[in-house]
Amino acid sequence: RMVLEGRKFLAAEFDKLGLFHVPSQANFILVQVKRDAEEFSRRLMERGVIVRAMNEFGLPDYLRVSVGTMDQNRRFISEYKKF
Repeated sequence: RMVLEGRKFLAAEFDKLGLFHVPSQANFILVQVKRDAEEFSRRLMERGVIVRAMNEFGLPDYLRVSVGTMDQNRRFISEYKKF
């Protein structure tokens, strides 16, 4: 239930931000961040938010965002908006 609710929340937030994301049935979402994902993931890591850049899969501007608790999901969105 947590994953379903979290995935729905993240997808809705990505839509509000105008970010393309791949529909998912998993515990993560691929989202296009329209910038260098490797650098962006490093900057998020410095702020305590761990995501995975998808460069090695030929998607240099995509992040893999794992669905967490609602607090974690909200924190990711908040940190994303700061950049």
